[in-house]
Amino acid sequence: METNLDTDQSSRVMRSLGWKEILWHSPGMNARDVARVLAKTAHAFAWYELGGAEFVPLLLPLIVRDEGSCTYWVGGFEPRRSQLKTPVALREIDVSGTTYLIADISMMALPHLPLYQVVVGLPGKAT
Repeated sequence: METNLDTDQSSRVMRSLGWKEILWHSPGMNARDVARVLAKTAHAFAWYELGGAEFVPLLLPLIVRDEGSCTYWVGGFEPRRSQLKTPVALREIDVSGTTYLIADISMMALPHLPLYQVVVGLPGKAT
């Protein structure tokens, strides 16, 4: 996506360099890219908080090889759960007898966004 940006500052730069215009280029972004960034953030936070040997990671195929369904592990819409006061928090949930480690991620700079929930792994010792 290219945008012709003409602000006072860019006008000064253009005049000083003798340019007629400045085109700013920003790469496109899609939902999968956002989900992978959230997965990387959640995984890194769990690793930092618990140590690598204290949980069984589930996100590595998505993070390292960009494989698998990101929407299976990363979600963001649960109306009754608003953003937290901290950027990232870990919690455990039980689903049909299996305990999962969840990272709740708040985009604090964008308060209108939902609380993102990422299934990080299984609690316990990694093998």
